[in-house]
Amino acid sequence: MTNEEFTSIALKLCDILEDKYLNKDNDNCKHYEEAIKNYSPYFGGYIFLKDTIENIIIEVGHVSDIKADLECYGIKDNPDFHFCFDDIIKVAEIRSDWEKALSSVDKGYELSGPIGYGFSERDIKNLAILHRDKAKLREKIEELLEDCNFHQETDDFSNGKYDKYIKEQKDIERD
Repeated sequence: MTNEEFTSIALKLCDILEDKYLNKDNDNCKHYEEAIKNYSPYFGGYIFLKDTIENIIIEVGHVSDIKADLECYGIKDNPDFHFCFDDIIKVAEIRSDWEKALSSVDKGYELSGPIGYGFSERDIKNLAILHRDKAKLREKIEELLEDCNFHQETDDFSNGKYDKYIKEQKDIERD
């Protein structure tokens, strides 16, 4: 399968999976096609598919069903593109329970690589709440944010400025 063929299948599969598991009856494929222009066409399909799968696992689970769906479309692990279903599951586990993940490591930055050095808005909201409410995790959260180059968030959290991160997420959820 060429990369172009895979990207086309991956973008359509993102729509199918979101519709099936998240009840999103919309055509995000056009959105993905536009957004993919900002990524290397060589990796874009994998990035969007990985993120879609991760979000579904966090929201609703259905891990074995999703894996079966991928197999039906001929999607398999591909180390050349850093696409590994087991790794996606691990990242979803981290993102779905930051407190557990942070408690399982000695230093917060140990989670940076597995999560791909990035955060969703939901991640930042959850980390802000944890930082505010769990003093024992503050240092690890700051180490993680710093290692991922989220310096402004680190500064805001360490100065007790959580509202905009928590409020922004609430505003998004209302839309």
